[in-house]
Amino acid sequence: MRLLTVLLMLLCVLLPSELPAGSPASAKDMLHLSVTATGVRLRAGAGMEFAIVGMASRSDAAACRFIASAEPRMDSEGKLWFRLIGSVQQQEDLAVFKLDEPCWIRCDFVETRALDEKEASRADSTFFRILDFSPSMLAGFRPAGPIPAFSVEQACFFPQDASGPDVSLPAGEEYLLLNVLKGERVCVGLWTALDDRRIRFAGSVPQEELRKADLGADRQKVEGWLEKKVTP
Repeated sequence: MRLLTVLLMLLCVLLPSELPAGSPASAKDMLHLSVTATGVRLRAGAGMEFAIVGMASRSDAAACRFIASAEPRMDSEGKLWFRLIGSVQQQEDLAVFKLDEPCWIRCDFVETRALDEKEASRADSTFFRILDFSPSMLAGFRPAGPIPAFSVEQACFFPQDASGPDVSLPAGEEYLLLNVLKGERVCVGLWTALDDRRIRFAGSVPQEELRKADLGADRQKVEGWLEKKVTP
């Protein structure tokens, strides 16, 4: 039950499938960063000349622990800065949230360490849509034709926010059926297996479009799963 609660919490975070160019490629390229002072200014770039975009403080539970890119950048005065990309918070459970916009903090106001196992798992799910979930527990299918999909879930079930599907999931590959999310329309999340314990988000497909797709020999399996998961 606890695993299901955490999983549902993660699925409700609507995030792009990719980070901007120049961002870490995996959780291994990230650091946990703790602020060691109060009233620390967060800047739009790596240097004092950049605009102040926020504040951090060791006394503020919501603004004292962050996820940062592992490689600092040096400013014109020889000072090193870390690029903050997420915050770490302890709510009912450990949570990692992606910052709306990356910002920078000077290295002499922080302590850093490698992400621990739980933080790395949360970072994977938040930034890369990777979940610790065994593929063997999920229904899988191989479509006979490509499936147009949305790389961002919110764009799928709130269609006014997007012009249309932006990715095409190739035929013949195995996709895993995990979740259904509802907004102005019902969308099915399709996932792929990374290994025997992790899955990665592939795209979100409107239920009616998935039913229309060329599902080949696996149509009955997909239809049966939809009948159980999608209530009238």
